[in-house]
Amino acid sequence: MKKIRVTIIGIVLLFCLTLLVSACSKKNQNEQVKEERKKTQEETWLKEMTVEEKVAQLFMITPEQLTGYGQVIKAGEVTEQALKEYPVGGMILFANNIEDDEQLKTMMKGFKKINDSQREIPIFLGIDEEGGQVARIANSGKCNVKKTEDMKTLGSRSSEDVYQAAFYIGGYLREYGFNVDFAPVADVSNEDTADVIRSRSFGNDPEKVSKMVTAYLNGLTEQEILGAVKHFPGQGSVKQDTHLESGYISKSFDEMMDTDLLPFQTAIKEEVPFVMVSHMIPGGRDSNELPSSMNKKVVDELLRDQLGYENIVITDAFNMAAISNHYSSDEAAIKAIQAGVDMILMPEDFQKAYQGVMKAVEDGRISEERIDESVKRILKIKLAWLKN
Repeated sequence: MKKIRVTIIGIVLLFCLTLLVSACSKKNQNEQVKEERKKTQEETWLKEMTVEEKVAQLFMITPEQLTGYGQVIKAGEVTEQALKEYPVGGMILFANNIEDDEQLKTMMKGFKKINDSQREIPIFLGIDEEGGQVARIANSGKCNVKKTEDMKTLGSRSSEDVYQAAFYIGGYLREYGFNVDFAPVADVSNEDTADVIRSRSFGNDPEKVSKMVTAYLNGLTEQEILGAVKHFPGQGSVKQDTHLESGYISKSFDEMMDTDLLPFQTAIKEEVPFVMVSHMIPGGRDSNELPSSMNKKVVDELLRDQLGYENIVITDAFNMAAISNHYSSDEAAIKAIQAGVDMILMPEDFQKAYQGVMKAVEDGRISEERIDESVKRILKIKLAWLKN
């Protein structure tokens, strides 16, 4: 009798195990089918796009840069015509675009509606909403949201506090209609850190900063907001502010690997959607190197090849003095794409940058295959995150 009972139990367990394996196998097959469908959709979109549309996807600009207006607070006919002519990959908003809660929601819905009526490819709608001193919405005083503490303060607490802050920020960004937050800052601070970064860094311990960066990204992800770690390869040891002047990295990449680069490596393992590259010049003040945002050694060799990053590389804003004082808008855009960058943020002159890239494709300085590489990464993220 005992042997029969044991045999029956064994059969039941075997049956349950078979069902479990079958269910897991079916789930894996379903996931594989979904991935294949996404890949097919990505290839279809790419095949149907003109070169002009592909190049436009490489830019993320302000509504003012798109329309030519001094201030944009609604999405109307001018925006509709501009997006039709220049179907950019994304738009970034600032405090000057905000009047109140309802205006912001209505404008964001308008941007999305206009884009979706013209094409299947979704549009990135982003903002800098880190918390603390960099929070375009919370610090505007025009919206019904509370301010969150800066990353330096949050970094002195627990990763759960960081997660909750990012979850809250992501929540109101989603409600307003955003899908990208250019946060968190992954720079590791020290005594040389410029004031522009100091309160925005989680601290001077690379491992702790890595943990906090992960918590912040998780908070955004829970609200379906794409995060962007910045400012690669790390400007915590840099005294200059690239909004105002050129900045210089004196450390070698090998020296940075277990310090400045550690939080970025952690984020890359978490498959962060965006890595924002700074304008810091590697090699020190006497270096002849290009800024990181247009430097092949930084983007292609370090970030792509050595660290294995496969998602979107976006520049820091190209209207900053570190770029605009030394390079024309078209020259900067071309150099960035040649270095391996996927998206250019806010060139000083969008029209000039766009036309410059188009001309570089036409005369062979940039191949269409190179453009396709970046567009594929952009479409991959848009399909995975934004396409229902």
